Amino acid sequence: MPAANRRILHVLGLVIAVFGLSMLLPLPVSLGIGGEAQVAFDKVFLLTLAVGVGLCLVSRLEPFTLLVVPTPAFWKK
Repeated sequence: MPAANRRILHVLGLVIAVFGLSMLLPLPVSLGIGGEAQVAFDKVFLLTLAVGVGLCLVSRLEPFTLLVVPTPAFWKK
């Protein structure tokens, strides 16, 4: 898979995972109300989080190291 596609999938996975984590805020309301809606909410929360984390893990990139090479332009004062 090309590196550009991996970067796009990685960012998309991060966005989906953050969206899944944001679903934790209304979770206490869902638990308080109960019923069938709570079961659906829990399933969607777990599915969203799993897809986001899965995309992040599958599309991981190699660690990027910054190489700084001093050049004569830096030596001028």
